[in-house]
Amino acid sequence: MFSGSGVSWSKVMIMEHFRSLKEISSELTIRGRYEEEAIVRCTSSAVDRYKREASTIEDYDRSMYILYHRSMSRREMRDLVPADFKPKASPNYKITPDEFLT
Repeated sequence: MFSGSGVSWSKVMIMEHFRSLKEISSELTIRGRYEEEAIVRCTSSAVDRYKREASTIEDYDRSMYILYHRSMSRREMRDLVPADFKPKASPNYKITPDEFLT
């Protein structure tokens, strides 16, 4: 069958085997590239989602921090001057010259 062509049967089988290995290798390379791209896509989307969630949490924490400190500062200001404060009844009340003259 291959006697006239000078190619032996074993060489043909090796060539076919080699070709199939090349095809397999090529297919694996293509699959590998696709899977790497898929991993990059998944990873980047996961990283983006994580960054969005972290940003949301940071924004929430920042707003809660601001609200807490605003309420504390209001409370402190309220504590400094009680609602029933009467300056003239205070032992630390000092008469100003204008009040002394009237």
